[in-house]
Amino acid sequence: SKTKAGVGAAAVDPRNRRSLRTHLGLPWRHTVFDAELIGVYLALELLEKLPPHASHCAIYLDNQAAITAIASKPKPQSGQYIIAEFHKKLERI
Repeated sequence: SKTKAGVGAAAVDPRNRRSLRTHLGLPWRHTVFDAELIGVYLALELLEKLPPHASHCAIYLDNQAAITAIASKPKPQSGQYIIAEFHKKLERI
């Protein structure tokens, strides 16, 4: 999310009552796109903490630009370092 005070991201695992959130910084340094990408990364952090017998999960994301960006390997664009880290973590899981 983005407000005058700053930009932040969060991920929630309601079944296990866990959540992660972070403040990215001031609104002129970060975008909603950055926050959406970080939110998906945080979702992977929560996914890593699930027990090994967990068989499926769902990550809900309503930002079309972020969905398109993470659907393929990173390319020169805004947030590419976040996308690269997302793919690294996804491969480890």
